Amino acid sequence: MDISIPEAILLLAIDDETGKPVVSDSAVGMAFAAGAAAQLVLQGRIRISGVDATDAKPGTFVSGDGQADERLEPLVEHLVGRTPEDALGKIVGFNGPGAPAGKLRAQTLEDFDAAGLLARRDQKLLGITFGRRWERGARIEVEDALQARARKILQGVGATGDASPEAVQRDAVLAAALAILHTVEALPKVFPELPEEQVVAAGQALAADDWASETVRDSLQALEGAMVAIMVTTVIVPTIVTS
Repeated sequence: MDISIPEAILLLAIDDETGKPVVSDSAVGMAFAAGAAAQLVLQGRIRISGVDATDAKPGTFVSGDGQADERLEPLVEHLVGRTPEDALGKIVGFNGPGAPAGKLRAQTLEDFDAAGLLARRDQKLLGITFGRRWERGARIEVEDALQARARKILQGVGATGDASPEAVQRDAVLAAALAILHTVEALPKVFPELPEEQVVAAGQALAADDWASETVRDSLQALEGAMVAIMVTTVIVPTIVTS
């Protein structure tokens, strides 16, 4: 089955044993939001305006003529006219269920449950739900195949030292998902069986090399920079101020 960038991020970022995110929930939420924006770029629904733009501020998202997945379409109005950092901040909000990306993430998890890709398990005490896990579903072959493809990309990139091989270009959706997961430092935890140094190097190559088209590459790098800026602002700066 075809899996989008945010869907791949979500499936890979949930630990098979615990049913919980491999990194903080906020980091996964940020990665999912960036993946959704990247998918819209890949589909041609949005793009980043260039320095010679006459109808939009350079460096902001503008509408394209591509066809978006109907589940992603509601995000477009929050992205267009904003820089990647402002746009991500808008759709992520405080990572709550009411934020645009939060709503999409919750719906995606429910869709996974309905499709048998994941299985929702509510943790209850005295009839009150206090937590939730997302265990592997009945269709484990889908997640296994996704992980195998991702492992092949990481090992191939790690072996060559760059992300330009044809195999990466053929699997642009998954390569983009891995680049975004690298930005939130999730890859070594998603693939603990692989040498950490190799995984990190492969993630760096996927985030920096020219395996994708110029439009997709520039947008991915802008989104990755926006993720870092937002995480620094919301995590590191408050710690400095209150310490």
